[in-house]
Amino acid sequence: MCDIGKRGCTLLLNTLVSMGHTPFLLHWSTPHLIPLIRRSGIDHWIFSGNATYTKDTDMYRMPMEAFFLPIRILCICYSFQSALVQLGYTLHHKRKRVYRKVAIKGPSGDPMTVLLNYTQFIQSPVIGEVASFSKEVMIFKYKNAILTQFHPEGTADGRKLIRAFLE
Repeated sequence: MCDIGKRGCTLLLNTLVSMGHTPFLLHWSTPHLIPLIRRSGIDHWIFSGNATYTKDTDMYRMPMEAFFLPIRILCICYSFQSALVQLGYTLHHKRKRVYRKVAIKGPSGDPMTVLLNYTQFIQSPVIGEVASFSKEVMIFKYKNAILTQFHPEGTADGRKLIRAFLE
């Protein structure tokens, strides 16, 4: 288990611990990340980022090589945006932060409530898109990964998504 990025990821860490997992926390600037992932023996990785993923071109980016490793990946928020930008999609900016709970279609097709909290987004339609809200991509599948615009630890349905990812 790994959350790379924000130091303020207490809710995500608490969620993982409450599910019986012991998170392995790395800072986004960890050198030689891909070799570390290969050697770790950890087969489920959660990447959560920070604003430098998408704003500062000289800063860390979601390591796209991870998608080609024999691991499962859950990308949350900024790592979602960073990965999609690297795949060629355009990042759009809102004038005002979106902060509210909404209903979307989950990866299995069932409805789920998620907490939106962002100012940047990827416009629909996107190849690989699983769910959208108001013409913005919310869930995306790519190779061995599920990528979410929202923080799934913020709602009961999102925590179910995390639980299913970890199975």
